[in-house]
Amino acid sequence: MNDPLRTKSLDPSLPSRRAVLRGAAALSLSGAAARAATLPGASSPSGDGSLVLVHLSGGLDGLVACTPLFEGAALAAQRPGLLVPTAASAGALRVPGGPAQPGDFALHPGLQPLAPALAAGELALVHAAGSADPTRSHFAARDANGAGVPSAPGAMPAADGWVARALAALPERSAAAPRALALGSTLPRALRRAPRALSVRDPRGFASYGISSTLAARRASLASMLGGAFGAPGSGSGTGLQAEVERASRDAHAAIGALGAVDFDRTPAGGAAYPGSLLGRRMFDAATVLRSGLGTEVVYVDSGADWDDHDQMGPVTGGLAARLADLGQALAAFRTDLGPAAFARTTVAVFGEFGRRVDQNASGGTDHGRGGAVLVLGGGVRGGSVLGAWPGLAPAELDDGALAVTTDLRSILGELLAVSFGAASVAPAFPGHVPARVGLV
Repeated sequence: MNDPLRTKSLDPSLPSRRAVLRGAAALSLSGAAARAATLPGASSPSGDGSLVLVHLSGGLDGLVACTPLFEGAALAAQRPGLLVPTAASAGALRVPGGPAQPGDFALHPGLQPLAPALAAGELALVHAAGSADPTRSHFAARDANGAGVPSAPGAMPAADGWVARALAALPERSAAAPRALALGSTLPRALRRAPRALSVRDPRGFASYGISSTLAARRASLASMLGGAFGAPGSGSGTGLQAEVERASRDAHAAIGALGAVDFDRTPAGGAAYPGSLLGRRMFDAATVLRSGLGTEVVYVDSGADWDDHDQMGPVTGGLAARLADLGQALAAFRTDLGPAAFARTTVAVFGEFGRRVDQNASGGTDHGRGGAVLVLGGGVRGGSVLGAWPGLAPAELDDGALAVTTDLRSILGELLAVSFGAASVAPAFPGHVPARVGLV
C-alpha cells in the first residue's frame, strides 16, 4: 500500500533520500530545539511573549505568495495563466532560500509592505508546509490542524485543541483576562476547551451591551446569578457538563470586565495605517489587546475572507492579489502599531488549512492541495529567508498534483511555543509528534 506519509517523509524518523541529501535532520524539542527558547534572538525566553495565529480560511496558494525563482519552467508549463511578476521593479521582494532550498524566492508584490520586517530579519517563510493528515477537505483539514493530532481511522477525535493543551501546561499570567482570544464569529478548533478562551466578533460592543445607564446593575446581577447557581469560584460544585458550563460562564463574565477596560477606539500608534478590511480591523484589535497589558497569551484571528480560489484566482490584478495586498498592509500596520518593545515579545503565524494544486484548472483557479507557505513574523524570529526542504515540482515529485509536504505544521508551531512561552517540549500541545528542526529560532 502506498503510504503518503512515508513517500513524502513527514515522519522525521523515516526520512526520504531527498530529505537526507538536503540535510533535513530530525531533532526533538527536548534536546536542541528546546534550548532554542533561550538562544540569542528568542523573543521571550522568560515566557512572557504572545502568539498571534492568523488563519486564511480556504487555503493559501503558496506558489503565488512565495514563488520559487528556480522553478520558472515548471510553473510556466503547469499554470501559464497564473504567473506573477517576480522582478523587484514590479514590487516583488527577493528572499534567499534557506540551507535546504535550491535557490531564491520572490514574495508577491502585494506583500511589499513587509519589506522592512524582511530586512530586519523579522520575517521568515516556511514552504512546503502542512498537515500530516492527507485530507483535502476543508472541514477535516481544519479539524486536524486545530486538534494537533492527525485523524486515524476508527479513532475518537481529540476533545481539546492544541492551544488548549499548550496553555494548560503553562502558568497563567492573569486570573481575569482571557488567556486565549479568538477574533471571529466562532471559537476555532485549536482553542476548544482552552482555559479562559473566548470568541468575540467585535470587542467594542462586547462589554457594553444594552443600555449604558443600566450596565453596572446588569453586570452585578449577572455576577450574583452566577454565584447563586454555581457557588464560590473554584468550589467544585459542578461535575461533568455542569462544571464545563460553570467554567465557561465565569470565564465570559470575567472577560466582560477585562475587555471593558480596553480602549478599542484608540488611534493606532506610530502612524500605523491599517486597511479598512475586516482583517485590518481584527489585526488592530489584536494589537490593542496586546498593548493593553491584559495578559492574554494567544490571539487567534480569522481573516474573514475566502481564500478558496477555485475560480478566477486573479493572482496579478484580481481577488487573490487584492487579498495578499490586504494581508501585507495589515501585518505591516500591526508591527508598527505594537512598537519595537511589544513586537519583540510577539510572534505571528499566518497559514491556511492546506495549499493548492500546482496546475491551474479550467476555471482560472487552483483546487485543494497539500503543501503551502507559512508566514512567520516576530521580533524573536530568525527571519530573512525561506525555510523548509523543497520537494520539487516535477510530476513524480508531486503529491497527487500538489506540492508535497516536507515540514509538518506542528514542528513550526512547536518552535513558536518555545519563542513565545519558553516551552521546553511540544508533547503537551502535540502528543506523539516528534518535531523536526525548522530553524525559526
